[in-house]
Amino acid sequence: MKLHQAKKFAKHAGPTARQFVKHVGPRVIRPARIFWNQVIGFLFAVFALSAFSYALRYYRSLSTEPDNGGRIIFSLIFGAIMAWFSIDSFLRARKISRS
Repeated sequence: MKLHQAKKFAKHAGPTARQFVKHVGPRVIRPARIFWNQVIGFLFAVFALSAFSYALRYYRSLSTEPDNGGRIIFSLIFGAIMAWFSIDSFLRARKISRS
């Protein structure tokens, strides 16, 4: 394709492409945002469950290793933060789907 033919094609395809994006864009972006928030929420939930399982493991070994108290607290705080992010992400996905 020669340069002048490409310019001519772009000149005529521009308004059509813009109209297509205006029509199809919102119908694609909204479900993509919902899915993205759900995936992120799932990942944060996995991190939270992992942190809580480590806290439980440290708690069970507390009698043999008394210096695990700090690890338990850190794991619980980290798990709580990740759980909050997970819940917030799922609530955002729900809010987007209801709007």
